[in-house]
Amino acid sequence: MKRLMQVICAVFLLCGCDGANEHQQQQNLLEQLQTQLENRSFSVSDSLPFQYDVEISQEGESYSYVLVIDHFEHAMYDVKVVGMPLQEPSRLCSVGFEEEAGIQIIPNQEDVEKGYYSSITLNGTFTSSDDVVGVVIQWKDVSGVNTYQRYWEIDCASARSS
Repeated sequence: MKRLMQVICAVFLLCGCDGANEHQQQQNLLEQLQTQLENRSFSVSDSLPFQYDVEISQEGESYSYVLVIDHFEHAMYDVKVVGMPLQEPSRLCSVGFEEEAGIQIIPNQEDVEKGYYSSITLNGTFTSSDDVVGVVIQWKDVSGVNTYQRYWEIDCASARSS
């Protein structure tokens, strides 16, 4: 019995370490994407396999944006999105890094209880009305082996006037 309890305790400890390791990997990826955005080391993608809409509103002397990504062309797994104003790179916002099961996109289907979504919403702020928000989306295919990434920029001045 004592031996069994030792094995169970060891398994719990190993599972706890695995979760901590996964969290550390997520944080490292987030920091890496933030650094790449700050350094402007991404190239704007030629095409995006989804549509997006952005709404910008003014709140006193600052602005906020709500980015909705939807109408996906294909399924995406373990989706992560990072957005950041490029003139003030300290205001990073992200989705998909803290979710335990990750964000799964199945086109034209949504079952939140099972972790499948049909859209992703990202909220952020910026202070200059002519700022540009850089957005990175990263996902895996159904095999979980191949990772894909797209980058685009949102001109806030143009988005406000449309």
